[in-house]
Amino acid sequence: ATAACAGERSWSEDFTESAGRLAIAVVLGEEAEAVLLQNGISPDRVHDWFESQPEAVRRGEPTVEVSTALVMHLHEQGIAMDLLQPNAAAIGAMLGALSLIERTGAGLD
Repeated sequence: ATAACAGERSWSEDFTESAGRLAIAVVLGEEAEAVLLQNGISPDRVHDWFESQPEAVRRGEPTVEVSTALVMHLHEQGIAMDLLQPNAAAIGAMLGALSLIERTGAGLD
C-alpha cells in the first residue's frame, strides 16, 4: 500500500519507508491492544506507562529490562501475574509498536 501511495504522491524513498514502518506499528499495536482488552488488561495502562518514560526508553529498542519494568508496573497496578504472563507477547508487541512509532516520528528509524 505504501508503494502505491508513494508512486501516486511522489514520496521519497525515506518517506515511503517511514510510512511503511508506521503502518506496521499501528496495525501490530492495534492487534495487541485488542488481545489485551479481550483478556482483561487495559491498553491505556501500557500507554500511560510508556508516555511517562524518559525519552531514552521511549525511543530506544525495547529491552528485557524495559519489558520487565512495564510488566512489574502493571502488576503493581493490580494486574495479577497469572494474567500478565500469558499476555506477555501482546504486551511486548504493544511496547514494540509504541517504540517504533516514537522512533519513526523522531526520525530515528
